[in-house]
Amino acid sequence: MHIEMLRVFCDLADLRSFSRTAEKHLLSQSAVSQQLAQLEMAHKCQLIDRKKRPIELTKAGQSLYQAAKDILERYEQLKNELAAEFCAVLAFAAIRNNDKVGLIIFTDQIELYIPPKKGTSHVLRLIRELLHFKIPNKKTDIPLALDYLGKVIGKRATVFLVSDFIADDYFRPLSLVNKRHDVIAVTVRDRTEMQMPRAGLIEFEDAETGNVRLIDSSQKAFGEYYRKQNQLKAEMLYQQFRSINIDSIDITTDRPYINDLVKFFHMRHKRA
Repeated sequence: MHIEMLRVFCDLADLRSFSRTAEKHLLSQSAVSQQLAQLEMAHKCQLIDRKKRPIELTKAGQSLYQAAKDILERYEQLKNELAAEFCAVLAFAAIRNNDKVGLIIFTDQIELYIPPKKGTSHVLRLIRELLHFKIPNKKTDIPLALDYLGKVIGKRATVFLVSDFIADDYFRPLSLVNKRHDVIAVTVRDRTEMQMPRAGLIEFEDAETGNVRLIDSSQKAFGEYYRKQNQLKAEMLYQQFRSINIDSIDITTDRPYINDLVKFFHMRHKRA
């Protein structure tokens, strides 16, 4: 089973729409249908009742939904720890430069706000909060956080927005905030989001046409296609950031980010 498949499945269950799920994940509807088909093949049962409008989970689908939510919660915790460590590195850099540094932790609400201040004791408190704060299992509302930022930070600031950016409708508010502040997007990813597991022969059904196709997921060509599709999604996100003049950094759970961070700051220093 693949983390991205579980995320798509849970969103499909929540949104009850192939088209809206596809739009959220920057996929085609047929790609969403293929991922659902692979899950159903693996579990040897129907997970979604496609005849109902809107679509509904079957009993088996409800069981998988609850299990998938638990898996995603533990998985997100790993990414949250990486994000917290990255922010702690930035906070230590603030001590060295004698900069003010603050913190906003958010989900679908503002969980914690620490106003910007200077000083070692303040930064150490901020780092303690970062490393020990347990983020609830909630969705991410980036527009809400950006609106709150605009209310509590008056002077122009450098803002590191650290997220996996699996969220909706945030590019317009992000563009507006970037006109007032210098926003840097930090995307947090896990390697398992980018690769399809090798599960042998899988029967895929196109939700739009009903056409069925047998795919060998263990074939290198298919794995390469899936990897390229995810790379394309990442590139689309990068281009969207560029279109609103926002610099971005990618950090992943499977490799160190310090060298990338140093290169990023060197790049910005040369450009200034």
